[in-house]
Amino acid sequence: MDDELARVFEAHVRYEVDRWRADAVRGTVAEEVGVVLDGLGTVALGTLVPVDRVRSWARQVVVEEPLADQLLEEFEAVVQAVHGCLLAETGPASDALPRERYEQLVTDALGLSELRKEIIGQVTGSAVYAELVSHVLYHGLKNYLLTENAVVRNLPGASSLLRMGQNAVRSATPNLEAGIDRRLSAFVASNVLETVRDSHRFLEETLDDDLVRTIADEIWATNASRPLGELAALVDPASRDAALATALEVGLEARSLPLVARVVDAVVDQFYEVHGEVPVATLLTKLGLPPERLTDAVAAVAAQLAAVALDGGHLEAYVRTRLEGFYAGYTG
Repeated sequence: MDDELARVFEAHVRYEVDRWRADAVRGTVAEEVGVVLDGLGTVALGTLVPVDRVRSWARQVVVEEPLADQLLEEFEAVVQAVHGCLLAETGPASDALPRERYEQLVTDALGLSELRKEIIGQVTGSAVYAELVSHVLYHGLKNYLLTENAVVRNLPGASSLLRMGQNAVRSATPNLEAGIDRRLSAFVASNVLETVRDSHRFLEETLDDDLVRTIADEIWATNASRPLGELAALVDPASRDAALATALEVGLEARSLPLVARVVDAVVDQFYEVHGEVPVATLLTKLGLPPERLTDAVAAVAAQLAAVALDGGHLEAYVRTRLEGFYAGYTG
């Protein structure tokens, strides 16, 4: 390379490096972003990136690509950090969830009436619920028969006499209470199904929008003024970590389900159905990323990276390497 060409080479290197100094970074980024967006101003998303390619990429990321153990550990660390931050909060819970937002969530939940009916049906139809009803019926009836006789309870001194009589009867006839237990158990067993059906009907009729809203208001009144950290403390770290580990395991196993792949395909197809013919630059603006915002976002990152690269001499070394091939082979 002769002296004149070497001087041009050095000037070219200096020009490229100076474009990334602090006072020029935003202009450089704006220029680069502008060129890219100009090129994408008339190119539709479906033309630039075909839907089948995006579908394949999404499947790979969500379904096929194994997740590194380090990534999972970082996710756990983030959850722990968030929980720790919440524990330190002393402000009321209403600061995090204002009343008007809470009311909107309640209103949205009220719209899920069919889901509410399904939940009531499945809960009242479960064996556990029937066992609970049996327990309540049995002990309620037994306690009433042994301690809450409404006739004698209102007579002066009758309660004491009744208790003495019960003790005497138990001593004299130890098998009597066992007989009552058997009869009560038989009565409850023969009536529990109808009681469950009655409770199902009662819940469907009673648990209407007004009652749900009343319950929601009571929950708000109880918790809105409580410190957020106090509510966060209801989840202790050990239970949090155990639940998080289980959730991650379930999520990783769910990735392999054919359903997940179909959902991924459906999401991509729906997005392309709506936006596939829209020019990319227009789509970015619709998604809240107009040219100015893109420029600001890229410039903020580029300025920091460029500063580090400049201080270490890496940027100049990269520019020299990129331009040397051209100048070394330049013949005029």
